[in-house]
Amino acid sequence: QVLYSVQDYLCQFVLQASINTNRMLGRVGRNIGTQSQHVQKLLQVPGLQKMSQKWSSEWVDLYGGQGSPYTRKVQSALRYKKIPFTQHTLMPGDMMGDWEERGFGQIKPKVIPVIKYSDGTAQNDSTFIFENVEKRYPSRPIVPQDPLDSFLALLLEDMFDEWGTKVMFGMRWLKEKDQNWSGIWLIYDFQLGTGQPLEECAEMGRMFGSRQVGRMKIVGCDNPEVVSRSFDTFVGSLERHLADGSLCILGSTPTIADFALYGQLSQLVVDRTPDEIIRDKYPAVWSWVRKFEDLSGLEKAHCDNKEYLKEMLTFAGEVYFPFLAANRAALAAGEKELKVNLWKENPIEHIQPVFKYQDKCFQRIKQSYASLPPLYKKRASELFSGTDCKEYLQ
Repeated sequence: QVLYSVQDYLCQFVLQASINTNRMLGRVGRNIGTQSQHVQKLLQVPGLQKMSQKWSSEWVDLYGGQGSPYTRKVQSALRYKKIPFTQHTLMPGDMMGDWEERGFGQIKPKVIPVIKYSDGTAQNDSTFIFENVEKRYPSRPIVPQDPLDSFLALLLEDMFDEWGTKVMFGMRWLKEKDQNWSGIWLIYDFQLGTGQPLEECAEMGRMFGSRQVGRMKIVGCDNPEVVSRSFDTFVGSLERHLADGSLCILGSTPTIADFALYGQLSQLVVDRTPDEIIRDKYPAVWSWVRKFEDLSGLEKAHCDNKEYLKEMLTFAGEVYFPFLAANRAALAAGEKELKVNLWKENPIEHIQPVFKYQDKCFQRIKQSYASLPPLYKKRASELFSGTDCKEYLQ
């Protein structure tokens, strides 16, 4: 994240240039006050003023919280794309009653993060933020140009966003020690600096944690076995992928899929139980998460993803697509809950409320696949071999 204002940056840049010049002339250490005055004069130069104004106009504002996987997802992508931004705290659901005064009253649903562009427009939902960011800032793209890779990126981003959050939410709230810790640190994130005593925040955190436990069935993560098997697949597959020195999951540079996975994992290395598991069993994943916090200096990285894709597409065919299909069928039948068996080996019955949003996700995936040119659809079929993906995409 950029740490200095544009003017500070310019001052440092020009001052360093002045110091370098003085070194060449053998006058280092003299007349620092004169140098400072020189910097201020240089900042009045029309060309530098115009440059400063241009840089300032490219900044965006990001509103959210550090305990939000989707906020962290967007933060990482903005850093990779070298888009300067300022981070602001904003609670979801308008819990502090400040969405209207920030100019976000019209945004629904009130989920974070919210991004505000230099032209004053604002939006939320990380998936559609990425679509807009790519149009506004095409440099260092995070949506692949190759049609098949673009489809895979959309599929994996959606799976990590929608199924990965069950893993994150379940690991965060299933055990009492995680409930106590997570509730407190999430409240601290929003309340530090407000002047409210932390003792009160700690009690608020415990109350918040208790309420979140009650939401686990709604999210669809109240079954510990579903959560743990999904966790082992997502984290274990990535650990194996990283073993040969790979970094990104779809090629030499990160995509929307990488950032979606990072967003969920960014929480798992903070919450107590999953952090301990990842440190002990999946150390490369723990390092990967830390590395993905800032990829602004990355140009290209090694990627051999054949086995990783096979594992992820197998999971999609046995778990994620059956869930999406069951959700669609239940909605069509007017039912409030869906029931579906997940995994072929040792299947688990999964029951949860239906969601219209996830049906929209399913439709986007199917439309993306349908729009593939014949050559790329043939390549997709080859990738799907041995999985059940294709039958859900027809």
